[in-house]
Amino acid sequence: MRELYKATSASLPLFQAATFSRPENDLYTHGELKAMLLQYAKDNNLVHPRDQRHLVLDEVLAGVVLKKGEALELMSKDQALERLKGGCTDWWEHQRDGEVVLK
Repeated sequence: MRELYKATSASLPLFQAATFSRPENDLYTHGELKAMLLQYAKDNNLVHPRDQRHLVLDEVLAGVVLKKGEALELMSKDQALERLKGGCTDWWEHQRDGEVVLK
């Protein structure tokens, strides 16, 4: 069984702004979400120059990972990834009789 994530309207702006190859079914593993987030951060120079564990939040990323009323300029990569996952719909993939089933 694999846990997968699908973008929702809350997280979609980041998926649209990121340059990466999308899976055909638009379902992402934890590793694929992390790779997409880090690639977006790299492409937009959002990795903090002195503390590589943190991201500088731009308008798109802040709109996806910040809670209502929250005003932060920095966030750890791990926390940003967890919040990105929280803004996605959970899906599950498992095999039944040799066939892949998504729920």
